[in-house]
Amino acid sequence: MTVLLVDDLPEVRELLHQTLLRVGDSLGIVLHIEKTASVAEARLACFRQRPHLILLDEVLPGEAAHDLLDDPLIEGVAVVLISASGERGLPLPLSSCGQVLGRLKKWSWSEIDQGSRALLELLGTELRRSRARESF
Repeated sequence: MTVLLVDDLPEVRELLHQTLLRVGDSLGIVLHIEKTASVAEARLACFRQRPHLILLDEVLPGEAAHDLLDDPLIEGVAVVLISASGERGLPLPLSSCGQVLGRLKKWSWSEIDQGSRALLELLGTELRRSRARESF
């Protein structure tokens, strides 16, 4: 499973990377994780290899996260927004391309851990179903 992490803070990218690897390993899911710091880098990564999941920081320098959400390059890709505020009451952005599944609070590592586990379980199940359909 391919995951794209998009966050301008290197320490956040690294902590998310380690969390995803640990959770994926515990679920028996092999992850290929690409880390980028901007929307421009994320587009290049998506062009090279279409991800199954994007963890996208809502506030990035340069282009906004919403610019990537509206890019046809990620049409149908599952996206989870990473928010510094973690405000639960904020509506999730509407997107014409990426499928926004939810929002995780950037500085709540227990939420990131639990959310990562739930996401990887869901996507792992969907990937297995998809592969089973393709084999028929």
